[in-house]
Amino acid sequence: MPQRNEEPFVVTGPGIRQADDIKAIVNKHSLVKLRNLNIEGKLEFDYEQPVALFECENVEFAKEFEASGPKGNFTFRNTTFHGGANFYLCELQNLEFDHCNFHGEATFHSVHTPKLWLNGSSFLLDAIFVATQVADLNLADAHFEKAVDFSGAVIGEFNAPRLRSREPIIISWAQFGRNQLAHSLEWATAPDKEEDRLSRLKQVETELLFWKRNFSALGAQRDARIANYEIIRLRQTYFMRPRQIEWWATMLLGLPNAYGTSPYRPLWIALIIIGGFAVLYWWTDPFVVESEVQKYPKKPLLPFALFYSVDTFLPVISVTGVKDWGWKISQKYRWVELLERLLGLAVGTLAAYSLGSYLI
Repeated sequence: MPQRNEEPFVVTGPGIRQADDIKAIVNKHSLVKLRNLNIEGKLEFDYEQPVALFECENVEFAKEFEASGPKGNFTFRNTTFHGGANFYLCELQNLEFDHCNFHGEATFHSVHTPKLWLNGSSFLLDAIFVATQVADLNLADAHFEKAVDFSGAVIGEFNAPRLRSREPIIISWAQFGRNQLAHSLEWATAPDKEEDRLSRLKQVETELLFWKRNFSALGAQRDARIANYEIIRLRQTYFMRPRQIEWWATMLLGLPNAYGTSPYRPLWIALIIIGGFAVLYWWTDPFVVESEVQKYPKKPLLPFALFYSVDTFLPVISVTGVKDWGWKISQKYRWVELLERLLGLAVGTLAAYSLGSYLI
């Protein structure tokens, strides 16, 4: 291993160097910087080869570039990979690409690194990030022309403003969404000037719209609904005021199922309302014979009260049919029945609207 005070060995062009020559230099020095060079031939750093520092600036690799195994810091600036770039099974202290161009397939499969930055880099063919583990992933201004796959990737911080991709990026909201949104909102609300904050918040909204479209294109409708819900919450929190009707409408419509992101919430709300009114009916026994006609007895009272509450909460359909047994609510408690009916209608209507709102 190199000494801490060892200076990197610098190879400066312009000129053409062979990949074998570069590999021999790395074998000898371990800390290497390349500048203004064209590298001919395939450059490969195998699993066992120690590389403490490999830095490239204004370098072109004519053929494949491969690295695997434990490595140090790899930094590429304004570098072009004409062949494939393969970092499969690399464990790096740092991996950074600044305005680089990948003309061949880029493989970061199973890369482990605290930092992976791809700022302003362009990928003309597939980019594979399957099973990558990265604490800090930065895709600011990155541009992908073909498939991008983050299946199974474990991501800590995620930053991707102005990300562009012609094809849907294979990734889920759970892998990055919450952390990215928190980081973006912290950045957006930091300026003191209101116009600066609004400008940044609009950028956050644009990012969320990008991910909503991305998830919809993948067929990941649940993730698309989550992104849509976060867009609505962003607009309500930062672009609306409680004095506006839109603010109240957004809040009320989101209560039943959070615009489709909590699909079982209406069920629990309905069960609580039905159960609460059933207990009330059982406790007060407000049932009287209707028109002096009684087809069936109301005993035992508790299940009868529960069934009556179900049919009242669902005013459009009759589920149990107990209301045809010849019993009705007494005049004293008619408002209780009406209240439950209105609650059922309101919960059902709002849930249906907010569930379908992500399509808008």
